[in-house]
Amino acid sequence: MTSQTEADEVRLIEAQAAPTRFARGWHCLGLTKDFGDGKPHAITAFGQKLVVFRGGDGNINVLDEYCRHMGGDLSQGEVKGEEIACPFHDWRWGGDGRCKKVPYSKRTPKLARTQ
Repeated sequence: MTSQTEADEVRLIEAQAAPTRFARGWHCLGLTKDFGDGKPHAITAFGQKLVVFRGGDGNINVLDEYCRHMGGDLSQGEVKGEEIACPFHDWRWGGDGRCKKVPYSKRTPKLARTQ
């Protein structure tokens, strides 16, 4: 009989359905000055893990913290221009949530096509 080690555990990316409703209005996730250092920041809001980053264009963006490709933690990635790069395979995500670049592919794979 074998016991399951921490390394053998499977990490669920989406453990539950995303909320369908949020309270109306603006919600403070932090101060803009705290997000201006060119690095991604992990936050939790409304029970969701999110990543906040300021792109090269100066806009602050908020995305789901996990890359749709293989679940890489985008808060451990790198801001490259106006996109955030996944630390696993360098897939680039724009502030609109769309995959902007897969460095080793001419086309965006179906998995990365988000709306």
